[in-house]
Amino acid sequence: MPVKVTIFNWPFLQSNDLLMQGLGFWFNVVGLLITLVGFGLTWRQLKKTTSAAEAAKREANRIEVTLKRYDAAQEISQAHYALRTAKRHFSNRAWSDGGESYEDVRRSLLSLKANIEILDLDTSKSIDRIASYISKFCERIDRGDFDTASVDDFAKAKSTLRDHEQFSMEIGIKLQKGVF
Repeated sequence: MPVKVTIFNWPFLQSNDLLMQGLGFWFNVVGLLITLVGFGLTWRQLKKTTSAAEAAKREANRIEVTLKRYDAAQEISQAHYALRTAKRHFSNRAWSDGGESYEDVRRSLLSLKANIEILDLDTSKSIDRIASYISKFCERIDRGDFDTASVDDFAKAKSTLRDHEQFSMEIGIKLQKGVF
């Protein structure tokens, strides 16, 4: 009895064996090519993702450095203002008020030092030296050593203020140039 040929059984008929083997071979070849192309596309996307992640990391680092520079610029600006204020108070012999402003300078410089990680050794040592000087100077003010200060004491304090102002200006210039 002959077998009725339908759409569902024709691949399984013995008379179609060679045809099915040929089709199977070509389907395998096409499947292999599609797999290789898919693998290549996946590899390319992986490379893009990796480079995008690296770019995002670089950008995050750049933003962090920019923010630290901004904070440092703000600190040095506050130090400049506090130095001018201290100088004005000291000129008027308002030692206590000048000491408070001078203390603001010390805090700004120490904050600057804490914010900038790549500060060179000389600048770091100078900040420590200036902070120590300001601390001792303010202690003398608190003790009342300057209530009866001579002209020489005032001239020396003013000269030191100028040196500290010059130092803070140099740091400001280095910040603008991107040295730190």
